[in-house]
Amino acid sequence: LHRPLRRPPPLCLRHRRGAPLSRETSGAASGTGALRVAGRTLNGSGPNQQLGGKIQAGVTYEVSARVRYASGPAQVRFNLVGDWGAGVTTLAWANATLGEWTTVRGTYTVPQDADVRTFKLAVETPWGNPQPPSSSVEYLLDHLAVVGRAPAVASPSLAAVS
Repeated sequence: LHRPLRRPPPLCLRHRRGAPLSRETSGAASGTGALRVAGRTLNGSGPNQQLGGKIQAGVTYEVSARVRYASGPAQVRFNLVGDWGAGVTTLAWANATLGEWTTVRGTYTVPQDADVRTFKLAVETPWGNPQPPSSSVEYLLDHLAVVGRAPAVASPSLAAVS
């Protein structure tokens, strides 16, 4: 019996700390749209996605996104962060330049003892006290991806099993 391949569900991003999210149909990195993140007042104001039950402890993930902002400081650091409920861990970061699409990319191995049931992925800028100018930068987000690497499989030699 042949079953057609099912597409994975799209990420359903939610706003966090008061930053409204909307679909931007012009100016995307590619394709027909990007996510506009506006009204930011804190470094953590922005999109997040609950991925509990989808992330596995001990697995290495490649995380990436494209970001672009049109006004504010000459450079802004953007972080892709993971939150297991006890604070955030930076999974990847990049310094974006005003007006240019920048790729944020990195790899991260989830600790074996991590409670992945409550895992959230979020996009943030660095924290500061007082909040730095980057905390109010509005930006576009495109091509957000979280991809697990296949685990390495050991293949014993014939001598090792005899």
